[in-house]
Amino acid sequence: MGGVAVLAVAAATVFGPGLAVLLALGVRQRLLLLGAVPAASVGVALLTASGAGLVGARFGPTALVVGTAVLTLLAGLVSLTVRLGGLRRFGGLRRFGRLGRRRGAAPTPETTPSVLPPLTGLTAVFAQLVGLIFLLTAVGLALRAWSRGLVSWATWNQDHDTILHAVLTAYIMRSGKGAPWQIMPADVLTGEGTVYYPDGFHLVAATIGDVFGDPVVGMNAAAAMILGAAWVCCSGALAAAVVRRLTDDVAWLTLAAGMAAVIASGLYRPAYQLARDNGLLPNASALVLVPGVVAALLLVRPRAFRTAVGVGLACAGVVTVHPSSGLSVGLTVLVFWLGMLFFREGRQTLRAQLSVLAVTLLSAAVIAAPVLRGALAVSGRIGAFPPDSAHVSVLRSLRNSVPLIYGGMFDDRFMIQMWPTLLLGLGLVTALVLRRALPLVLTWAVWLTIVALSFRDPNGVTAPILGFFYNSAGRVRSHIAMLAPSLATLGAIGLVCALLAVGGRVARRVDERWEVRLNPLSLDDTARSVGTVRRPGPVWTRGLTAVCAVLLVTLGGIGYVATVSRGYLLTAAQALSQRWSNPQLYRVDSDDAAAAEWLRRHIQPGQRIMNSPNDGSTYLYVRDNLPIVEISTLGVPDSPYTYQLMKNFRYLATDPEVRRRILDMHIAWVYVDQRAPIIGADGAPDDWTGGGLMTTVSGLERLDRVPGLILAHISGEVHIYKVDRDVVQWLEDNA
Repeated sequence: MGGVAVLAVAAATVFGPGLAVLLALGVRQRLLLLGAVPAASVGVALLTASGAGLVGARFGPTALVVGTAVLTLLAGLVSLTVRLGGLRRFGGLRRFGRLGRRRGAAPTPETTPSVLPPLTGLTAVFAQLVGLIFLLTAVGLALRAWSRGLVSWATWNQDHDTILHAVLTAYIMRSGKGAPWQIMPADVLTGEGTVYYPDGFHLVAATIGDVFGDPVVGMNAAAAMILGAAWVCCSGALAAAVVRRLTDDVAWLTLAAGMAAVIASGLYRPAYQLARDNGLLPNASALVLVPGVVAALLLVRPRAFRTAVGVGLACAGVVTVHPSSGLSVGLTVLVFWLGMLFFREGRQTLRAQLSVLAVTLLSAAVIAAPVLRGALAVSGRIGAFPPDSAHVSVLRSLRNSVPLIYGGMFDDRFMIQMWPTLLLGLGLVTALVLRRALPLVLTWAVWLTIVALSFRDPNGVTAPILGFFYNSAGRVRSHIAMLAPSLATLGAIGLVCALLAVGGRVARRVDERWEVRLNPLSLDDTARSVGTVRRPGPVWTRGLTAVCAVLLVTLGGIGYVATVSRGYLLTAAQALSQRWSNPQLYRVDSDDAAAAEWLRRHIQPGQRIMNSPNDGSTYLYVRDNLPIVEISTLGVPDSPYTYQLMKNFRYLATDPEVRRRILDMHIAWVYVDQRAPIIGADGAPDDWTGGGLMTTVSGLERLDRVPGLILAHISGEVHIYKVDRDVVQWLEDNA
């Protein structure tokens, strides 16, 4: 399969549905579309999967195309009806509309004088073109880093969380079930034992994978497109929303979006880090979509109710990817609004947007209702995970959070991404000097405070927030990096303003020296007494200042891409390769492939394979559709047999429950890879592991002398046992 074809399908899946529906709703704000489209596409997938689940149809590429077409048609009809005034045929609504206009129900906020020179004519066109080129370049750079790290889109990820992500992607592909109440099943053969698991990422991955017949290709391509392309687009949209506090010039906003995209493409956190460390693909995908949704909420115009519905669709989409993003979006926007209250134009903007925001929240709640219901059902288990850190001093937390470091499992040398960190610092200074961008600084400072307090005492005042993120202060820290491209862009603009101010001062001094002595007969008394007058020298017009400003940004961006970004992107590709193409640990290797091939030839219809997901055995199901018993490394909540078998399988001679499961589920084979990686065992259902660390589950250790098990095949470190059903039945009959 060609890499270009994979990326084309991935781009169409991640951007196509949302763009179609938002355009049909009449959304024409380009920067809002830039941020909201990826999340809105997930919202369309959610509605399509839910509709398919209700009518018993299959979810897949065809269903998504049909669902997108239907939703686009409905959105277009609503938009056309509103445009033609169809909703105002009723007198009450007509009077309400006239009263709203007469009383100024949604006033246009006062505009603040721009701190940047206005761009007009060819300069404005050039600036917008440069911004677009920067944006497309950033998308290409990010996807290139992913391509280098994976080498092939079919490369298997060796990390922990991707075990389940690959299984769920394959399950949605093969079963056609993707509604929130259908994911995740304890049994992938029957779909029974369902417990809620966020599947927005998996809907996208399954759609792509179905086109190419490979769930691994789908998962990898979805990760690259969301964590690469969508991340830089969302970062650009948020940066533009922030820079709008400095100027409402569309050309400058477009240029700012391009600058932020270039910076975001090389940042290690949050996208590359969360994907590389444990393979947290849904959580990472939700976090990188948050800036775009926040930008859409900040950019939506007063009385733009159709746009509000579209933004609500995007809000529902990001929550579908991971429900914790609801807190991420909500808290970020809330703090930003609090910062805007300090400014008169900010208060006017909020008053004008209240009705629109109400429609947005209502739309999001209705669309995401099944997701919210499922998330509430499992919220207790999410919040029960033990904290990942404690008793870290505030000073150390700040040292690890303020600079843009690599850190995590990749870097133990405290490597800093120096240039983005410097730009971030300049952004803080710019915001404080100009004051208009203080809401962004306040938002960044609040998240920084939350992170510092979380590392110090995870059971303290930040505990309710940590509970949304598996009590992981490391995941919460990603919110600081999420805001970094916007702050760095603000720093770049501040640097340009400073250079322009210095240039203007030099120009004035040069102008003062343009003095000539004139004919005394032509002077009045005052001029004659002085003896000289100043003749106008070179005119430093606003147009020339604007040209200089755009050229500074353009040259700075080109230099950043040509020098700084190259090193950052190579490091990001290296980090990704350590879990994909050149892994430091192995779950799936040639031994597993050979064992799967042997099993595929020997397994009979109706038979199942007992396994431990941590050792790579889910490869059997994902690649070859072989019927495995276990899909989650610690078992599936509310389905006790899944973890009881992993704990007690080797006691089948004395445990009647194990024998009953073997006979009822027709377990005929046992797959054990003795080279399973170490994982954390905290948070297991009913705490059956006792916490700590584990490799191979206890129930699949030392099976050679277990009655009823016969060693049938060895492939390197993989041992395959055949279950003698007659022996198990005899043990059950004579218990």
